[in-house]
Parts: sequence; structure tokens; C-alpha cells
Amino acid sequence: MTAQPDDGSWGIMLGWGAFTLVVLTCLDAAAVPSVDWRLVVIAAAVAVIAERAADARTALGCAVIAFALADGFLQHDAGALRWDARLDYPFVLGLLGATALGMCAGQLRVTRGRLRRMRPFVTLLQDAPEPVVAVTVKEAPRIRTSAGGDPTVG
Repeated sequence: MTAQPDDGSWGIMLGWGAFTLVVLTCLDAAAVPSVDWRLVVIAAAVAVIAERAADARTALGCAVIAFALADGFLQHDAGALRWDARLDYPFVLGLLGATALGMCAGQLRVTRGRLRRMRPFVTLLQDAPEPVVAVTVKEAPRIRTSAGGDPTVG
């Protein structure tokens, strides 16, 4: 795998992902009464962001931001970050799973698009012009055998 130059687009996608997570956290806190379901909605949002970005830096960055937002504002209403093993351990595993699932789906989407744009090798061969080859063949000398079995050239 070759390294590609960094154009910074992952940072822009991370910013949009963070913005989406903040808006969704506000809506989630107002609309969903159960803390467990709030965390499921945030994990699903991380999966969608990871799929659309198809970039590991963006996906993991959004997963970290989602954990901080969900732990601080959806579990503990005051914004305090505390570890509650009953909720946080499954939530972290869910975030990692959602990130992995979203990345796999995003990479499949990107690969499928690349394959669709690529022309098959057979088509490239069919489009190639016929090669023009000029071959001159020199007639090989004939070998005759004499009555005694000695070959003579001529």
C-alpha cells in the first residue's frame, strides 16, 4: 500500500462529523427518554459518519467526540465525564463496532466505485490496434545427401 499525500479533507469531514454529532446529541437528549437508547442512536450516527467518510482518522475522531458528548451530556446531564462501567463499557464497544462496521461499508462503497470506473483488461486489448509486423524470411539452404550418405550443402 502506498502512502497518499494528505490533502486535509479528513479534517473537514471530521468537522462536519463533529457538528452532526453535536446537533444529534441535542436532539437525542430532548427526544429519547432512555439513556440506553440515546447511546444506541449516537453509535448508529458514528457508523453512518464512518461509512460516508471512509477514512479511519475521521471515523475514530468522531467516535472519540461521540463518547465525550454522550458520556458528558446524555448520561450525566451536567457535562461531567465519569466512567460508569455498566453503561460506558458496552457503549465503548458499541462505538468501536459501529466505527469498524461503518469503515467496512465505506471501503466497500469506495472500492465498488473504483472498480466501476476501471475498464476491464479484455476491453483494453480489444481496443488496441492490430500490430503491423514486417517479417522477412530467408530461405534455408537445402541439404542434399549423396549416394554415399555424405550430406552436401547446395
